[in-house]
Amino acid sequence: MRKASGGLAGPGGVFFVDTSAFYALIDTDDRNHEDCVGLFADLGRARTRLLTSNHVLFETYWLILNRLGRPMATRWLTALHLHVERATPADERRAVRTVLKYRDKDFSLVDASSFALMERLGIRQVAAFDPHFRQYGRFVVLSHPADRPSPR
Repeated sequence: MRKASGGLAGPGGVFFVDTSAFYALIDTDDRNHEDCVGLFADLGRARTRLLTSNHVLFETYWLILNRLGRPMATRWLTALHLHVERATPADERRAVRTVLKYRDKDFSLVDASSFALMERLGIRQVAAFDPHFRQYGRFVVLSHPADRPSPR
């Protein structure tokens, strides 16, 4: 894993990557795999800066470990090359408040900490396939081809 050098701004903007996108990219049997491969290809062509959180990193490793096994989990972890932003104690407190506030949603603490971290950093775009980022309603969720801007 490598923390990106310099600032977060880049030619294609900054996108947060959720566990659901990481998992769909690595699991060829995932129903979102093909869309996810296309999404990451589009983001790469646009020279987009990718960022995730330490919480998403832990959650993704655990998910891959439990569903696809240790060899795949360690391969993913060692191949990861993007900026990993640490959630702050304030992000964590805000995540707890979010989970308690939205009683009609099943946001995980990782989802809610991602929301807090993205809002703190001013990141508006997320690569995600789980419904929680759309339910929260404050981000542009890119997952399927129809969600993405057309190539220039």
